[in-house]
Amino acid sequence: MKKIAMMLLGTAAMMVSLAAYADDDRPVKFSELPAAAQTFVNSHFEGVEVLLAKKDPSLLGATYEVMLADGTEVEFDREGAWVEVERRGYPVPADIVPAEIVDYVNKYQHGAMILGIERDRQSYEVKLGNGFEVKFDKQFRVIDIDD
Repeated sequence: MKKIAMMLLGTAAMMVSLAAYADDDRPVKFSELPAAAQTFVNSHFEGVEVLLAKKDPSLLGATYEVMLADGTEVEFDREGAWVEVERRGYPVPADIVPAEIVDYVNKYQHGAMILGIERDRQSYEVKLGNGFEVKFDKQFRVIDIDD
């Protein structure tokens, strides 16, 4: 019984710790972002003003978000690798979209503009200008389509 009580107490303490980190993001200087994030923004959005950079600390390491003057939002992981890029009225940089996804969009979505892309360890998801969202697994097979 004591083991169960200790496990429950440990779980409760962990949940309180996680809740303490929730919504704890704070503005930071662009120069405080990881070097990879700075390089990504400077090379893909040259000449677009950075309106806000934020750091969101967590138990697993901080994540970052950058908002640009043209409405672009970019999220980065703790190392500064992009996780999500979302644009308003402009396509995402073509060289960050895997060729297999571009081929699919050109063939089955009639070349719709890719306005957003998100990636994680298992999948990619693109938001298209025609209103569709298409999710791919790591082998670039379509696993979901939302409209």
